[in-house]
Amino acid sequence: MKKLFFLLLPLFLLGKLVDGIAIKVNGIPITLFDIEQAQRELGVSKPKAVQFLIRYSLEEYEIKRLNIEVTQEEIDNGIDRMLAQSGIPSKEILFRTLSLQGISKDEFLEKIKKEIAHSKLYRMVASSKVAQPSLQELRDIYSQNMERWKIADRYYITLYMSRDIGVLKEKLSNPLRFSRGVQIENRVLRWGDISPELQNILSNLHEGEFSKIFPFGGRYAFLYLSRKEGERVLEFDEVVDEIRNRELLLRQKRAVDSYFEKKRATAVIEYLR
Repeated sequence: MKKLFFLLLPLFLLGKLVDGIAIKVNGIPITLFDIEQAQRELGVSKPKAVQFLIRYSLEEYEIKRLNIEVTQEEIDNGIDRMLAQSGIPSKEILFRTLSLQGISKDEFLEKIKKEIAHSKLYRMVASSKVAQPSLQELRDIYSQNMERWKIADRYYITLYMSRDIGVLKEKLSNPLRFSRGVQIENRVLRWGDISPELQNILSNLHEGEFSKIFPFGGRYAFLYLSRKEGERVLEFDEVVDEIRNRELLLRQKRAVDSYFEKKRATAVIEYLR
């Protein structure tokens, strides 16, 4: 996504009819503009953009059919979680940042509402179809992925930070290029002192690799991992909750994908142009 990348659903999914209708899914229109925007914002081919939008329209149809509603409290809680994850200190600063990026408060709130509705749909679909993994299944996953549980005592990194995500993207594409507005710091991080989010980023990096861009203290950042010291393998008891959560998410995704494959087979899909 181009701007506030921590938002899950791109803005083209807000349902504005600004161009000719190309496809209808159970009566829900997909316009030529929707398809072009999906291609640009998701960085995919036209056929993949069409498939994404058909799936999204099927989800919208199910939300309406199942009368899934979103309360104001759920919206407020969703915004609070977003603020905590992104490091933005207040709603006022968030809305001001959005305004500078050309996103109105109403558009943002509608976007959050849609994200929550889709999340509730996924939970509803998966709740009756997904079994909890057994302890033995979790142990098997642990033993089959030992590299995944390797950590280090200390991580020597270079941290690149900016309030402008566009500038930071340019820096990530060419780290040796001078970029005004990017703050660079060398740091040594100890595993026990960093957040779970940063632990997850570091555990997926090898020496000599750059991370993806992530929210960091009200700004955006990426890091370069130069070296690690004091490597060890986490014990099963230290990661069992993480393994369980990952496995549940994987099973839920499979259940939801299977559900919508069946819904698509019976949907009325009209290709108009």
